[in-house]
Amino acid sequence: MSMTMVEIAQFKARPGEYIELAQRGEEVILTDKGRPVVTVNGISDESTEMDELVRAGIVSPPSGEFPEDFFTRERPVNIEGPGLLDALLEERREARY
Repeated sequence: MSMTMVEIAQFKARPGEYIELAQRGEEVILTDKGRPVVTVNGISDESTEMDELVRAGIVSPPSGEFPEDFFTRERPVNIEGPGLLDALLEERREARY
C-alpha cells in the first residue's frame, strides 16, 4: 500500500483528489505543520461479518492458529453434572443476563 502525506490546508483545497486516492487503496496522512495528525483510508468491500464485529469491539481478533491435530484429537470425556444448555436455561429462568 502506498502512502501520501498532505498538509490539512492542501487537503481542504482539493479533498476529492485525496479521497479518490484513499478509495483506490492509498493511505492519505494529513499533517499539521509537518506533524501527522489524521489518516484517511478507503473502506474495503471485502470486509466480513467477523471484521465488522471486531471493528465494533464485540469480539477480539484471533490470536493464533489451531494446532495441526486440532480436528483429529480425541474429544474430551463427558463431565458429570449439568451441561452448557442447562446452565443457559437456568440463567434465562433467573434473568441474569
